[in-house]
Amino acid sequence: MNQHNRSAKRYAKALFDLAEEKKQLETIFEELKAIRQLMVKTDLLKDFLNRPTIDEEKRKTVIEALFKEKVNRLTYNFILFLGQKGKLFLLEEVCEIFENMYLTANNILRAEVVSAQPLEQAQVQTIGQRLKSKLNKDVLIHCAEDVQMIGGFKVKIADIVYDFSLTTQLERFQRSVTAA
Repeated sequence: MNQHNRSAKRYAKALFDLAEEKKQLETIFEELKAIRQLMVKTDLLKDFLNRPTIDEEKRKTVIEALFKEKVNRLTYNFILFLGQKGKLFLLEEVCEIFENMYLTANNILRAEVVSAQPLEQAQVQTIGQRLKSKLNKDVLIHCAEDVQMIGGFKVKIADIVYDFSLTTQLERFQRSVTAA
């Protein structure tokens, strides 16, 4: 574990404990999730936050414009705190660690469902319900598409992959036919 990761974990844990104490855990979770998604999608924001050569007052002004009236006071003060400590480059990692802590504390698993075409909401709900009954945990599903897939879908939870793709099912069928 590198020094940045340890620092990000400490900051995430401190924020998590404070959010829990102030009964704002869910709010902070949602805001950090949105901030992380914004950072993933916007290289300009990530570059701005990660660049150490930007004047501190200029950085504070931009942070205020981006976040002050748009997020909870605790979230905003935390971002300012990271800026004052020169640790804004950790923000994306802190957000991710906080999210994982929240999900673990609430007995929720992340699942990625990959399909050839976009799934309808009803399909996603059905998959979620089946996973919940199988794993006895709530499941937060992220959907993705893989145009290489012929049909069906794959579900990935941590290191486990449930493969219901047409290609895999055809391969299983072929093995069973040739083995007989």
